[in-house]
Amino acid sequence: MQPNHQRLIMRPSHHHNDDHNDGNDAASLTRLYLVDFFSHSSLSSLEIPCSKKTMEELFSKFRNKMRGVKTPIVPFSVMNFQLVETWKKFPISITTNAKDTLKIHSEIMTDSVDDENSQEYELLAPVSIKISYHHQCLIVSVYNNQNTILVDLENSCRKVKKILPIQTNAIELEMNYNGLNQDALLCFRRGCVTKFDMHQLLTERFKKIKPLWISEKCSSSASMAIVGREVLVTGDRAKVYVLSLTNGQLLQTISLPDTISRVTGIDFLPRNEVVMGEGHPFDRLILCRKEPNEGHEAQWRFIKMLVDEHEGPREDNDLAYPYQLVIDKANKNIIVSSCYSHQLRIFNSNGQKIRSYGSSDQFSFPEGMCLNEHTGELYVCDTDHGCIHVFK
Repeated sequence: MQPNHQRLIMRPSHHHNDDHNDGNDAASLTRLYLVDFFSHSSLSSLEIPCSKKTMEELFSKFRNKMRGVKTPIVPFSVMNFQLVETWKKFPISITTNAKDTLKIHSEIMTDSVDDENSQEYELLAPVSIKISYHHQCLIVSVYNNQNTILVDLENSCRKVKKILPIQTNAIELEMNYNGLNQDALLCFRRGCVTKFDMHQLLTERFKKIKPLWISEKCSSSASMAIVGREVLVTGDRAKVYVLSLTNGQLLQTISLPDTISRVTGIDFLPRNEVVMGEGHPFDRLILCRKEPNEGHEAQWRFIKMLVDEHEGPREDNDLAYPYQLVIDKANKNIIVSSCYSHQLRIFNSNGQKIRSYGSSDQFSFPEGMCLNEHTGELYVCDTDHGCIHVFK
């Protein structure tokens, strides 16, 4: 839709008499404005007889109203746990005249792809995965390929849209970050959290894209979770950094008990709560909550060990290295990738175990996961097997 299009339509006039035309025909016309809400220049280009500020407010309210309908979240069926598909490769199409290239394992891979010269992209150690509903794509960090791919989900074609030179083990997605139904990708690279515009990643050459912001050094990162206007970053041993989602500024470093050695995966529950995993040798789930701080701004605090299964013998440990986790927002179930036991564990929000799934025959060091809230599917990165399992 072109932002500058204006169309005139006639308003019906009752008992109109040509003999009594008073020259007010213009008053019987209604002007219909066609506005591209995805264009920043669309509104400013219109010639509308009222103040720009008033029109911006009206269009903002109208846009939010039109986009306010939310799709109901489809829960993942933990009792069914049916394997639907396993993806080991995705078809890609190398752009013949692309100037942006990166060298991976002695092969030239382009930064952008199209529908010519189809090839395949092999998943060598996928470690993290997210889904963008606004951009209809999967974001997969493939560590041994030293890049991150954007996979087209529109019409279930599952072709690689873009190969980005981003090697990372931690990604997160901010939905509709700018109010234009466009998402932002957060990734840990070069010791910092970096935020990119997803629309730019899909449409522009990577080397020309400027990040929205880059945080200060975080040393390392295992996972990230967005809560409100903050992003919580884990992975620097027992430290959890709280960054501003607006500019990446460090707001808080969460204080955890000395008995916690290393925080791993993280995801959020309602009521300003997050659940985090703790890796070897303790293998626990940790609950933190944002609470008032004696008249000051609310602060994140350690609440309790939600799950602690290290009390028995090591071979009986039900939560061997809870590397990553994802929380089903429909039922608050916590799905944990138990990396060393090559299984998935499911707990309710109170920390009670619901069930386990898988074995070393099926998984080999499962790591990143995400839920497709529109279909109820669970995507699991099987790192050593080099694939993504789809369950429903």
